[in-house]
Amino acid sequence: MKMHFIRNMEALNNADVKSHVTEYEVIADAHIVGEFSYGPYHFTIWEFSNKQAGETRKLCLRIREKAFSADDELWESAKRTGFYHGGGIADELVALASLFLRRRFQLGTIVRWDDKPQLVSIEKVD
Repeated sequence: MKMHFIRNMEALNNADVKSHVTEYEVIADAHIVGEFSYGPYHFTIWEFSNKQAGETRKLCLRIREKAFSADDELWESAKRTGFYHGGGIADELVALASLFLRRRFQLGTIVRWDDKPQLVSIEKVD
């Protein structure tokens, strides 16, 4: 069993696969310096301004993800041993960043889809 972001990287190794790029706003509670790229994932500073201690800062998470077609049999190929944690690749990467960088990150809205500005709120149902 592999995390969703790793399965996506493997799927993108196929030269014929179609993909799309999504950019997300990520809110941090700490001063972050630099950027990080890992395959089709890019995490960088977005908001360049002086902030006071405790103020939130905005980062940008860019993800290239395999596009699913109508021919993909996603439900038919599901296995009982599969797992679901209630989120997608962005949720996984933000959770891992929080864990390994020991800072609080929160996934914000989608701000760009395939290089077109979009503002899509990600609603969480409790």
